[in-house]
Order: sequence, then C-alpha cells, then structure tokens
Amino acid sequence: MILTVAFVMAPQTVLAQQAPKTARIGWLASGGADRNSVFLTSFSQAMRELGYLEGNNLIIEARYAAGQYEKLPALAAEVIALKPDILVTEGTPATQTAKRASSTIPIVMTIIADPVAAGSSTASRARAATSPG
Repeated sequence: MILTVAFVMAPQTVLAQQAPKTARIGWLASGGADRNSVFLTSFSQAMRELGYLEGNNLIIEARYAAGQYEKLPALAAEVIALKPDILVTEGTPATQTAKRASSTIPIVMTIIADPVAAGSSTASRARAATSPG
C-alpha cells in the first residue's frame, strides 16, 4: 500500500520542489477510529519516511463509519468534497462506497479480502491469480 501511495504522490514531490504543495489524503474507514489507529499511525510513519509530515506538507482527512455502513455515503461525500489527492479505504464497504462516489480520485484499498469478487478492482481473476504480491 505504501508503494502505491508513494507512486501516486510522486508527481506531487516533483512539484513540491518548485512550489510547496500540501498533499491531502482522504481516509475512509468501515470500522471505528480505535480499530484504525494502528493502521493510521503506521501509514503516517511511512509517509514521514517519504518526506510527508502531517501539519507541514501532509493533511490526512479521516472519517470512520464505526460499523454503521449506512453512514458511509455521507462520509465519502464529505471526504471527496475536501478534494483529496488520493483516498485510502479500510474494508470492503468503504471501498465499494468510495468507488461509487468518485471515478476521478485514485483509491488505495486496505483490508479487503477479494477486491475482484467485491467489484472493487477491474483486474481479471486470471491476471490476479498469476500476479505476485
């Protein structure tokens, strides 16, 4: 996941050398803040290692459904209205909601068992079965 985020954010780094730009990451979670704190802490640490510091050149806009999936569409709309550079999702319900809510913001999926079966990925089963990692 971190490599994907680094790849998506790479153009931002080049631009940042010319004119500083704050990267904005949307975080949409099916679970609660307590369940996501470990993931978000690890994610923030990895972003720090890439030169992105919260409060400096990085903003993470996190929204949590806390298992109340009916809240996801409103939470997704709220995050998307903030115009994030990418959207990180936790869980199948959040991923599916984000995919329906935006076709223009790159989505990085986490904690999803089978993205192809869930309709969250356009990868074919044959290609997915032969791709390592």
